[in-house]
Amino acid sequence: MAYNYYKEGDSKTMIFIRDHFSEIVMIVTLVAFLLTGIYAFITHRTESIKLNVDPVKKVESGWIVTEMDNADSTHTLHFKNKIPSTADDNSAIAFKSTDEVVDVYVGGELIYQYGELKTNKKPINLGSHYILINLPDDSQGKEIDIYATYRGKQTNWRQHRNFLFEGNDGIILKLIKDDLIAIVICFLMTCLALFEFFKSVYLIFKHQPARVTLYLALFILASSNWLASDTVLMQLFFDSTYVKYIVSYFSFLTLPCLFPMFAKEKMTRFNLPFAFAAVISWAYAIVSMVLFVTLSIGFEKHLYVLHGLMAFVVTIVLVCCILDRKNKQLRNLLTGTVVLAFFAIVSLISYHHGYTDTFFSAYHFRTFYFIGMVSFISILLYDTYQQSAKDKKDAALSGFYKESAYTDLLTKLGSRTAFTEDFEQTDNNIENYKNVTVVMLDLNNLKKINDIKGHATGDELIKGLAECLTETFGEAGKIYRIGGDEFIILLKDLPDNDIEKYLDTLKENIDNKSGSFLSSNSVAIGYAQRNETTNRDKGVYDLFKLADEKMYEDKNFKKSVPQNI
Repeated sequence: MAYNYYKEGDSKTMIFIRDHFSEIVMIVTLVAFLLTGIYAFITHRTESIKLNVDPVKKVESGWIVTEMDNADSTHTLHFKNKIPSTADDNSAIAFKSTDEVVDVYVGGELIYQYGELKTNKKPINLGSHYILINLPDDSQGKEIDIYATYRGKQTNWRQHRNFLFEGNDGIILKLIKDDLIAIVICFLMTCLALFEFFKSVYLIFKHQPARVTLYLALFILASSNWLASDTVLMQLFFDSTYVKYIVSYFSFLTLPCLFPMFAKEKMTRFNLPFAFAAVISWAYAIVSMVLFVTLSIGFEKHLYVLHGLMAFVVTIVLVCCILDRKNKQLRNLLTGTVVLAFFAIVSLISYHHGYTDTFFSAYHFRTFYFIGMVSFISILLYDTYQQSAKDKKDAALSGFYKESAYTDLLTKLGSRTAFTEDFEQTDNNIENYKNVTVVMLDLNNLKKINDIKGHATGDELIKGLAECLTETFGEAGKIYRIGGDEFIILLKDLPDNDIEKYLDTLKENIDNKSGSFLSSNSVAIGYAQRNETTNRDKGVYDLFKLADEKMYEDKNFKKSVPQNI
């Protein structure tokens, strides 16, 4: 159990809730997310930003940019240009917009407008996306005016953006090409997440531990969705900005929630701090969701809190890994967390540095985080498969040791351990059998053979007898080697209860066995039976004693007969 503070009288329900509190909060939050998404998709509408593919020519030109301050504390950038005369009825313009209200005029006529989320609440922007505008048929040579209005402080980077004047198809291909590496990596991450998820389902079906695999799958899926939301990919499939925004917002929101739950399952200690971090993160996710739906407080308002939560979770993981540094299984988790923390810090520095031409620019902040997240997930996957390989090796060794404990290595018959367990089980259920027979065997003169011919010859004699026993009784019962030259056979529910027939066959097999020293006269045999008319009051161990006595009688008799060695 994760905690040891239960009191007497606690109900099973209370104990279950205490053990699985963070998981319960996660499930409740995910259900709330799903219901919120369904509600939002039904009730909220935005202008279409879907990218449609039509082949056209490519044209380019420069821009005149002016900026103005508005009375409502917003700022508007005015981009002015003339549409080239080479434009045709399939020409388009595309550019990246970030939290802006956009109005586009051609020849003084409004042809495109993208606003904020239209609700009866406070309006909010829905993040960044590519705007693609198909130009009118008669736009050649006309002036184009683009007004981008935004809130917040004025920054120079907004004036320096890439406008693409070319065919619709060419624009889309360029955007896809620019994001191709990110799209491929996100696709691979999603495939890995689904593989890990279905593997966890399989483990659950097999009643094996699956939490580590499940939380890793969910963490990878959330990461891939969040990273993919910043590419052009989603605009190729969805009309509404809201879909892209929801995926980006809630995927990033779940990262600090799922990470401590994964780490908690990896740790052998410190379960409470991780459970606390997970609960705090899920609780904040619920609060954030409520604020978004009711007050339209969006993603950008939560960034500092989310960054703080991630830093809090990462710090807990680092501290616990250091405190539990003797645990070699945590080295990969520690390494991955350090790598993620490093790139996250670099990403934050770049984000707050602004959109400049330097290396640490807001243009690159997602790239840094992308590298850190992919590296982190790769290390976790390596650790998972390394642990899986170790588990398989341990299982194989366990199987080998178990087989060694229950199998005699020389003869491959049952060992004394197997004999003891099987006899005890049979003794406890002896009333369920119509007849039970115990046969004892012992090799005569084995010590003399070992002394005169060597132990190798003695081992061959033992294996020869084992082969004869298997040939005779292999289908009828279980055979054990319980000592150096002692064998025992347990037979249950023999069809005709004719043990003498089996013993005659055994003697024939022994006499026909190639070898100089093995013969029916060199093997002492004794048996005892329990059936409806004989030894009805006897247990298996009583039969064992009776068979042992008869075997020694036979042994003494056969020793009186001279044998050639």
